[in-house]
Amino acid sequence: MALGPVSGLWERLSGWQQDQVEAAAKVEVKRLAGMLERPGDAPRLLADRLTDRLEETGGEALVTGPYGWLIRRGLLQRQACSDRRCDDGIRLDTGSECENCHNARMLSEVEEAAFDTERHRSVRSRVAAQQREAAYAVWGKHYAPYGIWHDDSPMTPGDRSAKESLGRHLASFPRPPGNAGPTTRG
Repeated sequence: MALGPVSGLWERLSGWQQDQVEAAAKVEVKRLAGMLERPGDAPRLLADRLTDRLEETGGEALVTGPYGWLIRRGLLQRQACSDRRCDDGIRLDTGSECENCHNARMLSEVEEAAFDTERHRSVRSRVAAQQREAAYAVWGKHYAPYGIWHDDSPMTPGDRSAKESLGRHLASFPRPPGNAGPTTRG
């Protein structure tokens, strides 16, 4: 019963390979029976595992090496954590979600959310600085010719750079005779 889901793969094996897979399946059924409350469920549990693994692969037709697939992938338990009863995040003895895996996943999600929050904060800060510099450039373009600059707020290095850049830009324009040009305070 345990190897029923992989009958198509079984037919593609040589006699020696069938003997090896059958022996490996018996060992796995015995191991599973030792950790289950109802040892008689072990063959069904192994059959379910093989069915799940075949679905992950995309079906028997996509398995190019049936012996290797059965020995190294289909029959092997994939512990997602340190609990020996865990197979792909499911407790073999209860069939429920593995608590260790659940906790590890939650911790990972919390860490990822904290990282994303910090990254978004950094991006928002850069965007705000860029918007501030653009606003100061517009401010200077319109009000610097009148001798007005927004010196009432503390200037960041970016602000100073924008102010200096604006001054150079405005100085490049020809001035009408008798006009000393724009002045800025600060």
